[in-house]
Amino acid sequence: MGARPLEAPLPLRAPASRAACVALALTLGGVAWAQEPRLSPRQAQAAALRAEMDELAARAAWRGVEANYGTLLEIAPKGVRLTNTDHRLAARAALSRGDVDLALRRLLQSQEAGVDPEATALEKDLLARFAPVTVDAPEQPLLAVLETTGPEDEQLAVAYAKARLLETGAFAGWLPMGTYQVGERRFVVDGMDLPLIVTTRDAPVVRARQREGLVVDAGLGLVVFGGAAGAAGASAAPMTGYGPRLGAAWSRRVADRWGYGGGVALDAAWEGSAPATPSDGQPDLVGRLGLVTLHADAVFGASPVQFQVGPAWTLGGARARATCAGCDADEVGPLVQAGVGLLGVQAVAAAVPREGPWAGQLAVRAQTDGDRLWMGISLGGRLLLNQGR
Repeated sequence: MGARPLEAPLPLRAPASRAACVALALTLGGVAWAQEPRLSPRQAQAAALRAEMDELAARAAWRGVEANYGTLLEIAPKGVRLTNTDHRLAARAALSRGDVDLALRRLLQSQEAGVDPEATALEKDLLARFAPVTVDAPEQPLLAVLETTGPEDEQLAVAYAKARLLETGAFAGWLPMGTYQVGERRFVVDGMDLPLIVTTRDAPVVRARQREGLVVDAGLGLVVFGGAAGAAGASAAPMTGYGPRLGAAWSRRVADRWGYGGGVALDAAWEGSAPATPSDGQPDLVGRLGLVTLHADAVFGASPVQFQVGPAWTLGGARARATCAGCDADEVGPLVQAGVGLLGVQAVAAAVPREGPWAGQLAVRAQTDGDRLWMGISLGGRLLLNQGR
């Protein structure tokens, strides 16, 4: 028998199998590597900062947490999105120095970034124990707590408020519920009647509304004017009349409490009666008077009471006629029929509201034509147009 040819041993084919395995491993590794997202330098920096923040928070090293959070805020516009955990840890950092207001704002950002039950629970706890308050005490910036302080975060909040008040004379933030005193002012923080504003300054003066602009007024007037000699030697006694009054005026403010202005008023269809003594009989005197008054005013005061005073010049026509049931009309005739020119003073007091277009007014005129004194009084209302402060 011939010798059997030698068969190649099995290990000789191993290199081919090993090469296949290596190729398969490289292929699977390449797939796995392709599935992993590649981090940008900024994202890698953010990941390192967050890992360090977790470690710092576990050791209550809140200054370090605050520093890392500040760096995250700086790189956020460059492709890094802050997470709710970032904001929540920063809120605790703010609480560590007593700034409850900043902590609440960061907790709100945490909840806006995603569902965060821890942030929600912390916010609820703070809102139950703290309330907002504004303290203004530039001359007496010392805050005293009149009750025993509570947990550490409440003590830190009080210490923070004291430091801010002492440094700037004012504090706007959150304090634990309780009773406090600043200067001579004692106040209670209870979360009611917000906003709570405490000040040691004198009570602020409520500035009166400074009304200026166009005024239209209307009312009922009364006038008393002197007598005159008439036909047939009749002597007319002083006469009293009444009728409507319509006017328009304008004023301008120079300062808070004074200004100037002027206007025109019409007193129309004045009628009245007074005894007269003609040569025979006892007639009554009936008169009609139409007056146009121009006036310039100095304006004083503001709401609720405003005053105007100044010269008034009046022109008009007056007519009076004696009547008598037992007298002949030809014997009585007109007693007075003449023009009137008067110069004097007008004073007006007006009740001016802070708001609204309507006001009441009382106007008084005292004038003379050289021989007689004329008095005019009118009571009415005003419509305030184009009024400002």
